Amino acid sequence: MRIVYHGNFLGYGLQALGHEVHTLKLCEDGDINQLIRAACPNPDLTLIELWGDMPLPLNMHECATPLAAYAIDAPLNEYWLANMLRVFDYAFVDQHASAARLRARGIRAAWLPLCVPEGAFRAPRPKRYGISFVGRVDGNRSKRRNLLRHIQTRFPLNMAQGVSTAHMQDIFAESEIVLNENLFRGQTLRIFQGLASGALVFTEAELGNPEPLFQHNRHLLCYSPHDVLDRLDDVLSNPRRYAHIAAQGQETCRSAHTATVRAAQCLTIIAAQTPATRPRERESRFLLAEAGYLQRMRYGGSYARVATTLNELARGTDAPAAGAARVLGDMCARMGRKKEAEVLYARSGTSPAVVVRQGLLRIADRDKRALSVFHDLLPSMPNRTRSSLIPLFAAALNRKNPFPALLFLAARCQLALGRGCDVGFVKQIRDEFPDTALETALLAWEQEPSPELLEFMLHIAATNDIEGEMLPCLLSAIKQGAATDRQIVRAAELAMAHYDKECAAAIIHALSETRSHTP
Repeated sequence: MRIVYHGNFLGYGLQALGHEVHTLKLCEDGDINQLIRAACPNPDLTLIELWGDMPLPLNMHECATPLAAYAIDAPLNEYWLANMLRVFDYAFVDQHASAARLRARGIRAAWLPLCVPEGAFRAPRPKRYGISFVGRVDGNRSKRRNLLRHIQTRFPLNMAQGVSTAHMQDIFAESEIVLNENLFRGQTLRIFQGLASGALVFTEAELGNPEPLFQHNRHLLCYSPHDVLDRLDDVLSNPRRYAHIAAQGQETCRSAHTATVRAAQCLTIIAAQTPATRPRERESRFLLAEAGYLQRMRYGGSYARVATTLNELARGTDAPAAGAARVLGDMCARMGRKKEAEVLYARSGTSPAVVVRQGLLRIADRDKRALSVFHDLLPSMPNRTRSSLIPLFAAALNRKNPFPALLFLAARCQLALGRGCDVGFVKQIRDEFPDTALETALLAWEQEPSPELLEFMLHIAATNDIEGEMLPCLLSAIKQGAATDRQIVRAAELAMAHYDKECAAAIIHALSETRSHTP
C-alpha cells in the first residue's frame, strides 16, 4: 500500500511491513488534498496520529483518500476529539476507556494500545541506577511530585526530563527499576518504554494497572501508596528474585507491542471495516471548527480561521448554523462582547444547553434577570434533575446575592446534560463561561463554599477518576469549617492516595482534636 502518514508511532511498523510510507506535513492554512498530493500523488490511505496541539486543516472532511486517525493521549483530548473524529473514515484511540466513551457518543472508535519501535529495545546492561524516573515534574502534577518526594525519603532516585527518546531508553536499561506514575487510568507510553529497556517496570495499581496487556508479578510490578516503599526495598534488596519479571515483560513487549505488530493490527481492522459515513459538508465544517476552537482554548493559537468558518456557517438556518452561532456566542462572551453574545445565543435556539449559556452570561454581569432565565429552564429539565434544582432556585430567589446558588443550579443542569467535566481541559485563563459542571461548580465554590457543593464536585471528580484533583478544595473547606466529617476523612484518604502522609496525618489529627472538644 501507498500510505501518507503523519505521526511518531506506527510509521516504523508500516515500513517494516513493506508498505510505501510518505510523510504528510500538516498546517492550519493548508488544503488537505494538496498536502496529501505533495507527499504522494496517488495514495491508498492517509493515516494521521492526533496529538493535543497539532495543526490541522479545516477541510479534513474533503480528504479524497480513505482517512484514518490514531488519537494519542486520548483521555486528555476527548473534549475536541469527539468532534474531530467524526470526519474520519476510521478512528483508533490509545486507551480502552476512551474508546468506550467515544463509542457511547456514536463514534466507531477502536482501541489500539500504544507501542514502541524495535529500536527501543535494549540488551542487558550493568545497572548504574536503582530507581529512575523520566518525565516532567511541575506544579500541575502534585501527585507525581509527592510520590517522588516520598520515595526520596528512603532511596536515591535518578530523575531526568527533556532527554531524547534514545537517551531515555539507555537510562532505563541501566536501571533496576523504571518508575511510572499515571494521571489517568490506562497504559502510559512510559510503561511500554520501560518494558522494552529490560528494566523492571513499577507502576500504580489503581490508575496504571495495565491488565489485560500486562500482569502484576508476571510482566511488571504494581504498587499502592501504602506499600510503595516496602516493595521498592524488597526489589532493590533482592534484584535477582525479580529479574525474571523484567525479562518476561520485555519479551511480551517485543512479541506483542512493537510498532510493527500495532501497524498490522491497525491495517487489519481497516481492511475488515467499511468506512464510517462522514457527516454532510456543513455539519463537517462545523464539527472541525468547534474542535479547532476547543483545541486552541487549551493549547493556544489563532482563532481567525475558525471564526471565519463559524461566521460563514452561522448565516444559514440549519443545525450547523445554530451550532456555529452558539460557539461564536461563547467566543464573544469570553472576549467581553456580551451584547453580541446575547444576540448569537438567541440565534442558536432554545435548547437547555443554550439557555444555561444565557444564564451564565447574566450571572457574569451580576444581572438578576438570570433568575428568570433559570426559571424558564426548569420545566425542560428531566424530572429527576428538576427535583434537585427547585430547592436551589428557591434559595437563589430568597437571597440578596442569588448568584452562588444560580451557579450551583447551572452546574447541576450541565451535569444532567452530559457535561460533567473534561479531564484534559486546562484553560489558559480563568473562564467565567465554563462548559462543564465541574468548572461551573468551582466558580460557585469561590463565591460561597458549602458541604453540598463540595460533595457535588467530589462526585463528578470521582466519576472521572480525578478525585485527587479536588484535594485543594477539600483542604480549603476544612480550613474554613465548610467540610463535613465524612469529607474530612475523604480528604485524608486522598492525601494518602497522593503520597502525602504528613498532610493525611494532620487532617486526621485536626478531626480528632475537633471531636475531643465537642460536648
